[in-house]
Amino acid sequence: MTALVTGSTSGIGKAAAIALAARGAHVLVVGRDEQRAKYLVAEIEGSGGSATFRLTNQAMRSIHMSAYVIVEFTVKDPDVYREKYGPNAGRTAKEYGGEVLANSNWEILHGDGSLTSGALMRFPDHETVIKWYNSPEYQQLIEIRSVAMDARFSLLDGLPS
Repeated sequence: MTALVTGSTSGIGKAAAIALAARGAHVLVVGRDEQRAKYLVAEIEGSGGSATFRLTNQAMRSIHMSAYVIVEFTVKDPDVYREKYGPNAGRTAKEYGGEVLANSNWEILHGDGSLTSGALMRFPDHETVIKWYNSPEYQQLIEIRSVAMDARFSLLDGLPS
């Protein structure tokens, strides 16, 4: 049996976590204070119990996580893509801390191959991607983008560093 105990780093939550562990439950310690949670896990394990720790979503937001933009595209007008869209989109992304990690034709391993090329960009965090994409500098490129290529843009949060 596993018991999820929120607020388990102090007070009633801590007492409940200790009591559940003493009754044989594996306790999933959830809280905002990583140091107190580590002490509680050590206390439970020191008494022969079993426990692991997870930060709350609120605490997770304070941990740095890169965010990635995956662009799947097929160029419709190579001249517009090369001269008007590509360099300007790259410049705007760079202004927001974006870095192009890969940009080439796909090798499709499985699935829909209708979009033939791809790009992967890393940004400092999720919020920065949203600011970049919604920025006036990038938004003015949307019409040019639709002439240059068919595309799908996706945002993926990275793992905590």
